[in-house]
Amino acid sequence: MSIRHVGIVGASLAGLRSAMALRAAGFDGTITLVGDENHQPYNRPPLSKQFLTTDLAPSELTLPRPGDLCLTLRLGTRALALHPGERRIDTTDGPVTGLDAVIVATGAHARRLDLPALAGVHTLRTVNDALALRGSLARGGPVAVLGAGLIGLEVAASCRELGLEVHVIDPAATPMRRAAPAPIGTMMGELHRGHGVHLHLGAAVDQVRGGPRVQQITLDNGRRLDLDTLVVAVGSVAATEWLRGSGLDLTDGVACDRFHRAIGFEGRVFAVGDVCRITERGEHWTAAAEQPARAVRTLLHGPDPAERAGVPSFWTEQFQHKLQVIGRPHLADAHAVEHRSGNPGWTVTWTRGGELVGAAALDMPGRVAATRRALAEAAA
Repeated sequence: MSIRHVGIVGASLAGLRSAMALRAAGFDGTITLVGDENHQPYNRPPLSKQFLTTDLAPSELTLPRPGDLCLTLRLGTRALALHPGERRIDTTDGPVTGLDAVIVATGAHARRLDLPALAGVHTLRTVNDALALRGSLARGGPVAVLGAGLIGLEVAASCRELGLEVHVIDPAATPMRRAAPAPIGTMMGELHRGHGVHLHLGAAVDQVRGGPRVQQITLDNGRRLDLDTLVVAVGSVAATEWLRGSGLDLTDGVACDRFHRAIGFEGRVFAVGDVCRITERGEHWTAAAEQPARAVRTLLHGPDPAERAGVPSFWTEQFQHKLQVIGRPHLADAHAVEHRSGNPGWTVTWTRGGELVGAAALDMPGRVAATRRALAEAAA
């Protein structure tokens, strides 16, 4: 089938990179890019970091793109339904029809908790969320962050940079339990404590009080914390509600094969970024940046059995330190930690049966680059 019209739903990094990959591959047909936010496609990582600590304008986050993309860009337009058999997407701004292929890049929503509807309670996913949170932080502290994952710790670090009192609450015994193995969480916890963050690990929120603004939380260990701002950072949920009824497998995202083809809809529907689940969802910037090129190659030329998936990786910046994690440490049966004398830098390497499967480094990018090369060579 000749591909003349591709619809992309989700106007963030993964969606924009999909459009750029199509044009870079020589596709000269129609590209319709639909996004539910009114902002031009923008970069999300700064939202939990410098956007909170400075007066950056939303326009300064806009992602660069070539001027010859020739897009039909429909911003402020929410996708309502996908009809693969009818080659149509229903949206709040009318249908997009005559589609030969669809790339789903709708990302994820911040997971919410059943909390009272009080002023000063925030989640963080969009630039509008970040603007609202920045306004709350300008009032001063104290601040409580529910969740010691990547976003929770980044927000906590930003709050300390602003000089605010910060409490981080998480039911796990170590921070970052979903993102990285225990040695990383333990050392990042020590970094936060060293900067004055109060970590309440192995604890959960039992009660939230206030009115009209949040004023206090009680933990399940009985401790009460007075606060002015509460940030809920307990993970994300794939943005697939608009795909119900489409026939796609929506178990924790859009189920895809390793070429990003939606299961059961090979060649017609693809998914990239946070919404895509191959074996699991890759909820990191690198997945959104790298997956579109692979999906587009498959869309235009079919799957290449010799093509290998990229080496998984993510990074985070906290307290002016950069942590990078690469590979598949969850497969390891052994690890080794090496501290760099005279400064806080360190590395962790993971092995399985003596073979390298992953590494992490704080402020040591050379080690990560070497590991990436080694893992890529091993995969090849």
